[in-house]
This record gives sequence, structure tokens and C-alpha cells, in this order.
Amino acid sequence: MRQAGLSFRGTAAALAVFATAGDTDRTPDRTPSATTVRAWVLRLGYAHLTRPLSHDHRWVWLIDHTLPIGATKLFVIVGVPLDHVPFGVRPLQLADLHLVAMVPMATSNQERVADALEAAVARTGVPHQIVADGGSDWQRGIDRFRERHPRTVSVPDAAHHAANLLKYYWTNDPQWAVFTRRMTETAATIRQTRAAYLLAPKLRNKARFLSAGTFVRFGRLVLRRLRDAAPDADVVRHYAWVSEYLYFPRNCVTECGSELG
Repeated sequence: MRQAGLSFRGTAAALAVFATAGDTDRTPDRTPSATTVRAWVLRLGYAHLTRPLSHDHRWVWLIDHTLPIGATKLFVIVGVPLDHVPFGVRPLQLADLHLVAMVPMATSNQERVADALEAAVARTGVPHQIVADGGSDWQRGIDRFRERHPRTVSVPDAAHHAANLLKYYWTNDPQWAVFTRRMTETAATIRQTRAAYLLAPKLRNKARFLSAGTFVRFGRLVLRRLRDAAPDADVVRHYAWVSEYLYFPRNCVTECGSELG
């Protein structure tokens, strides 16, 4: 289930198929229901949340909110020993991470964040580093925690840090504003037409600069199509205006694949 990404019901159905050994005419043996599978996962999660963790490592904590249910969010701390991080080899994987804490929060503020961080010290000891997305409640909570533990380093994650830089430089850039507006207008024009396969990816309403990469890559791919010896008529009809953005490097489009077919 964890490796295949199956749902609880999907896992129960897969186990029922395996129980028939490929014989669909045979009544399967009793197999776990979705409720049983859910109970297994909850027990596994509880074991990860309560098992002892070594205090002998220099721990890095990654913190964030996840699984919003109504007004309540789940504040999660996962950790990895700094000497186990595969720098320059591969990205972190789920198997690298250890669940340190899970705290339901109806309201997230610096006091609650700082209290949750302080309580988590019992699991790993004082962390060497805390990585967060740079949100104000996170940062103020981390700062309060660091007043007690000044040797802990606060670091923004690379994706949000880059998105914040883009926001700083592009929010008031008239070319970016016009580019995004015309992409939106073009999408509205072709959405219910045979050219809908040319729809640009959407920018997120929240954290929109985290999705700016796919948006810009789409523009580069359109530009490449317009430069073809015999460009597609739909591309020319709806996206000829993209030719105004010739400052996109020609060699960048080769890194993007063929997202337009």
C-alpha cells in the first residue's frame, strides 16, 4: 500500500484479488477490509510517533502544516540526522525521515509553534537546524524557540526561498503582469474549443510563484512551436503574441520535454 500509493479501499480490493490467486470464479478467502487496513496504518503511525529516537545525532527538523480538516490543521515535525542526508546524491525520500511530532492546531501562532517545538525536544534533543517555508507564524515561533536554544539554526526551504525571490522581483514587473494576464485571457478563449489541448497550466491562487516554473516553461515551448518552419495554425492563432517574449533563452526549451505533443 505505501509503495503503490493505494487507498484503504484499493488495498482491501487488491488483497481480495490476490486471495483468489487469479481464479475469478473462486470465492476468495476472508481478507482484510478497508477499516482493518486503516487500523493497520494508524498503528504503524502511532509506532513511528512513539518509538525512541537517538539523541546522539545532529537532527534537522522539517516543519509544516498538513491535512486541514475544517478549521483544524495538523502541525507536523519530521526529522533526519544531518549526517544521513544524501547531499549531492539524491533528494530526501520518505524512508529517510522520522516522524517527530504531530500536533492538531485550530489556531497557529508563534506561541503554539514554539510550544510544539519545545515539546519535540524530548524526542530527538535540541535540533541542529529547523527548516520551514518562511511563513510569519513559523518564523516567529522558531525565533522564540531559538531564544532558549540559540545554537539551533533556522533555514528556509529552497523552493519557498526561490519563490519569495521571484515574488520580490516579478510582482511589480509589467512584463510578467501582462504575460500572465494574456495567458489567462487565451485560456478563457480556447477552453471550450478544439484548441483546448493548448491550455496553459494554471498558476496557484496561493503560493503562485511556486508554480511559476511550469508556466514559464509553457511559454518557452509555445515560443519554440512558433519558430518551427511550419508552425501549427492553432498555436499561431492563439499564441502569436508570445513572440514578443524573445528574451526566453532558446536552449532552455530543450530541458522541458514535449509538453505540447
